Amino acid sequence: MVVTPKIIKYKGQALTIPQWAKKLGIPYPRLHRRLHDYTVAQAFDPGYPPITKYTHQEQTLTLREWAKKRGISVGLLRGRLTRGMPFAKALSPCGLPSKDIFITFQGKTLNMSQWGVKLGLTRERVRQLLLKYPPEIALLPPKKRKRLLNQ
Repeated sequence: MVVTPKIIKYKGQALTIPQWAKKLGIPYPRLHRRLHDYTVAQAFDPGYPPITKYTHQEQTLTLREWAKKRGISVGLLRGRLTRGMPFAKALSPCGLPSKDIFITFQGKTLNMSQWGVKLGLTRERVRQLLLKYPPEIALLPPKKRKRLLNQ
């Protein structure tokens, strides 16, 4: 049995999904999912769907930006909003068991969520790193930590 790849015609060109992904600079899994959810024109448009921004305390950010700023995962934030939680409460890292655990490193004392914001990680990722490594390694910026661990 011979499987022939699906050809998609768009703007006068006929290519397979992997070829379109490469041409458009969109990772194949993402493009494949977008083709399932949207029309071809929408799937191929990097600006579609428009990214929703949320304003809170006079600051307007995307969900991903809000999650990073608050040290929570974007999935957790999205889930809270889907369940109907008010936006201000959804941004809170409360309910996470380690919110009151403070760690001092390089003269700074912060909780795990705050360390996550500082390092560009989620609170959960900081927790995982601290379970695996001592604070001297876990709380280094990701590039420095990787460099140190790859020696």
